[in-house]
Amino acid sequence: MPTITGFKCVDKSGFPILCDAFGNNVAIRCPSCSTPILVIARKNQRGSDPTHVSTCVACKLRIWIKVYEKKRLLIVHQIKENLSAIDL
Repeated sequence: MPTITGFKCVDKSGFPILCDAFGNNVAIRCPSCSTPILVIARKNQRGSDPTHVSTCVACKLRIWIKVYEKKRLLIVHQIKENLSAIDL
């Protein structure tokens, strides 16, 4: 289990994203609508990989993070196909 307290968040282009990382949890400001999204940096948890995405409750954008412990960095990846109202 990585401890990500104080890590910085960027998108895959290197653009900074506001976040609050503590323990193995991180609150990320949604790149689309600015609503907070919770991600857990533990295997098989919400937002930990492309098969366990975290979803914004406001705009339904789906994201996951890649942790780089040595660089103290979190890369936020977006899943381009958003959920439709039918998928809720």
